Amino acid sequence: MLFRERGAYIRVGRGVCAKDIERAFGFRAGATFSGAVIPLPKSSGGFCYAQVGDDYRTIAMRTGVDEREIEKLNGGEPVYPSKKIWLP
Repeated sequence: MLFRERGAYIRVGRGVCAKDIERAFGFRAGATFSGAVIPLPKSSGGFCYAQVGDDYRTIAMRTGVDEREIEKLNGGEPVYPSKKIWLP
């Protein structure tokens, strides 16, 4: 995963640029570097944890968010129980 979160902040992972952050979280991050800690704006989306049997379709139905948006935001990675799923 490109980003690790801790509360209302994200830590920039190795090889991640400002455009990656903008694509994933929907805000301009400015200059970034590996290890930088960036506060998330209040308007950023939240997240949920996947349950047994979940996929992007079932999460979209449960949260009322478009399935393609959720999948794009999470980089199309496989969904497994207890995985943190970012929501727009």
